[in-house]
Amino acid sequence: MTEYKEKVRYRFGWITGTALVLSGCAAGPDYRAPAPAALGVPAAYSQGASAPLDEAELAAWWTRLDDPALSGLIDRAIAHNLDIVQAQARLRQARESLRQARAAFLPQANGSASGGRNYSSRDAGGRLDPSGNPIGGGGSNWSSSYSVGANASWQVDLFGELSRSAEAARADLAASGYDLANVRATIVSELVANYVQARLAQGQLRIARETQAIQQDNYNIANWRLQAGLVSSLDAEQARAQLAQTNATVPQLEASLRGSLNRIAVLTGQAPGEATRSLETPAPIP
Repeated sequence: MTEYKEKVRYRFGWITGTALVLSGCAAGPDYRAPAPAALGVPAAYSQGASAPLDEAELAAWWTRLDDPALSGLIDRAIAHNLDIVQAQARLRQARESLRQARAAFLPQANGSASGGRNYSSRDAGGRLDPSGNPIGGGGSNWSSSYSVGANASWQVDLFGELSRSAEAARADLAASGYDLANVRATIVSELVANYVQARLAQGQLRIARETQAIQQDNYNIANWRLQAGLVSSLDAEQARAQLAQTNATVPQLEASLRGSLNRIAVLTGQAPGEATRSLETPAPIP
C-alpha cells in the first residue's frame, strides 16, 4: 500500500513538474497597450477655459451648427455611405473572428449517421434462372443497415496558442472599430465642408448677380452719357470691363456650387442630380 502511494505521488509530481516546465514555453509576453500620454493624445478635449467637452457631444459636433438640412445629410451618409458600409462589414467580420477564437477553448464534438436498405432474391439453393428469377420456389429478402458515429476533442491551451489567437482577434476587433470611427469622422467632416462650400457659393452667386445687374445699369448709363457727349469713351469702356469681369465669375461660381452638390450626393451614397435638388434653394451659411 505504501509503495502504491509512493508511485501515485511520484507520477503526480512528474506530471505537475512537466506542466510547469511546459507552461514556461507559452508564446510571447502579454500585450500592453501604450498609454495615451506616450502617444501625445490629451486625456480630454476642452473648448478654451471651459470644462472638457462631453464625448457624446463631441461625437455629434455638427449639431452645434443648428442646421436641420445638414443633420439630415449626415444621418443619411452614416447609413448609406459606401466607405462606412465597408468599414462596418470589416467590423462584423472581426467580431465573428473573435467568436471563433473564443470557441476554440470549448470542447469540439462531431457526429454522423447513415442508413440504407438492400434487396436480394434467392431460391432454396440460391440459384437463379437466365432471366434472373429464382428456381424452385425461392423468395426475396429486404435488409436494412444503419451506422452512427460520434467523436469529441478538446484542445488544451498548454502553450498559450489559443490565448494569443484570442488576444489577436480582440486587437483586430478594436482596430476595426477605430477604423470605422476614423472613416465616419472623415466622411462627416468632408460632408460638412462641402455643405458649407455649397452655401458659400450660393451666397457668392447672389452677390455676383446683384452686382451684375448694377454694373449692367452703369454700363447702359455710361453709353447714354457717351452718346450725349457728356463723357469720354473711357468711362464706357471701364464700365464694360467691370461688367465683363463679373460675368466671367458667375459660371465659375455655378461650377463650384454644382461640384459641391455632386460631392454631397456621392458622400450620402446617392447619384448626383435628384439627390441634391432640395439643396439648390439658397440658404444661409451655417
